[in-house]
Amino acid sequence: MSVAEVEPRIGRRVVVTGLGVLSGSCVGHEEFWQALVAPDPGPTHRKVLDFEPRRWLDRRRLQRTARFAQIAVAAGRLAHEDAGSPVDDPEAVAVVMGTANGDAGLIIEGYLGFQAKGREGVSLLSGVICMSNAGSANIAFDLGSKGTTYSVASGCASGTHAVGEAFRLVRYGQADVAYTGGSEASLMGDDALEDPVAAGLLNLRVHTEEPVVRAFDLNRQGFILSEGAGVMRLETLDAARARGAHIYAEVLGAGNTVDGYDLIQPAPRGEGSRRCMTLALREAGVDPADVGHINVHGTATKHNDQAESDAAMDLFGSGGPALTSTKGITGHPGAAAGGLEAVALALTIHHRVIPPTQHFETPDPEITADIVVGAPRPWEPGYALSNSLSLGGQNGSIVMGPPPAA
Repeated sequence: MSVAEVEPRIGRRVVVTGLGVLSGSCVGHEEFWQALVAPDPGPTHRKVLDFEPRRWLDRRRLQRTARFAQIAVAAGRLAHEDAGSPVDDPEAVAVVMGTANGDAGLIIEGYLGFQAKGREGVSLLSGVICMSNAGSANIAFDLGSKGTTYSVASGCASGTHAVGEAFRLVRYGQADVAYTGGSEASLMGDDALEDPVAAGLLNLRVHTEEPVVRAFDLNRQGFILSEGAGVMRLETLDAARARGAHIYAEVLGAGNTVDGYDLIQPAPRGEGSRRCMTLALREAGVDPADVGHINVHGTATKHNDQAESDAAMDLFGSGGPALTSTKGITGHPGAAAGGLEAVALALTIHHRVIPPTQHFETPDPEITADIVVGAPRPWEPGYALSNSLSLGGQNGSIVMGPPPAA
């Protein structure tokens, strides 16, 4: 029996009740939404601006926490507060976060210190602070949760895969609440040319030298490596209704596939992404014809954008869902992309408006999918997807829908 023939399992309904964001100049989902729909968004940010970690962590914790974990804690706290700061059974709260690199800068710093001074040149906590599970673990410490807690590392798809994992923990009763998303802060310089990772991506010609990201544009040159964090609180529909929580959206299904094609380029016509969306829609019990919107990975690289357009056309046909890339605002924050884009999708459903692909100027005749450009597009919220693609050919999809009627 193939995967496509397996009947979907029935579980509890899972909804989004809290959102937390740190991205560029945005702290909180209100500022994030205003940036997504702004008529003049300005340059694409690399760093989280004016971040004050002492607002979120005391001095001792700060000394033991890498920057990617600091912003994860902040986004987790914002999601918790946005949900009304509910008091939960600690053992029933899960934390699942996506992080691709941990803190690569600390590893390099430790290596250089060792080269210069030997053992004395290495911080006693350097081997602990940089661990990739530090984001999820520190959110758990901060919120006092004691349930299932781990990190997902699948490159740029990590945040989306984390949301899918957390959704299933709540859906099938291994947790009643989950905080999930992605966090990344692996920048090592204020400018891309000062950053060895970004410099490598410039050499690979997937990182733009422009100050903005132009996804799907004929003249697109690639993404801007950035940092950020996006966290959602998931809980059961019954529990959310019982405590009178505001519900942004319902999470209905998730998909995870690999192209098995190439380390860098996506499979022709986005075949792996198409299969991933198909699996997610099957778990959700949603017909492709009923999907109205996709928040795509949208890196503004030639092959990625083309593959996503082709995958949408092959699965949904002409007149299919409206596509948006939000990386013109967020840049490409690696594993945090899926978390931020899942938050953006929940807000799109909540506000009943699809944000545009910012900085788009010149149509590409090879891109045949419906790309939202120019201005926000009002819509009657229905089923929608958030998609991620990753180096290594990994794909992730999340299906959401509007809050269930009372």
